[in-house]
Amino acid sequence: MYQIYQLNMGETLESVAKKIGIDISELRRLNGIGDNAVVSVGSYIVIPKEKENKKFNTYIVKRGDTIYEIARANGIDYNTLLAINGLNVNDYIYPEQEILIPNVRVYVTKERETIGEIQEKLNLDLDKIKDLYLISDQTIYY
Repeated sequence: MYQIYQLNMGETLESVAKKIGIDISELRRLNGIGDNAVVSVGSYIVIPKEKENKKFNTYIVKRGDTIYEIARANGIDYNTLLAINGLNVNDYIYPEQEILIPNVRVYVTKERETIGEIQEKLNLDLDKIKDLYLISDQTIYY
């Protein structure tokens, strides 16, 4: 099963392949794109549906749910769940709203935190930190 995906600003075929967990050569083959071909922002490509968001599950908010209860039920820190979903402490959630629940460990960086400090806190070598999947400038999934 496949779906259409539009390349956003700052995305490349390589970054999309990494995000959905597919080899870049497979993504190129699937779309008939040669090794030297450049794909521009706004282009549409086909991606496998079953590979999408393997780092997250989607939770559909039910009436009476709170972010705190959703976080606790899924074994994730409340503030981390807020950060992943782009929510602030005072934001409301609504029935039928989709909330992303990570399937991976998550670390939210602090302002001005260095790679060395992150390396020490996570007890990972520098090469592993370079390979981490960086969703935004503040949330690291590993």
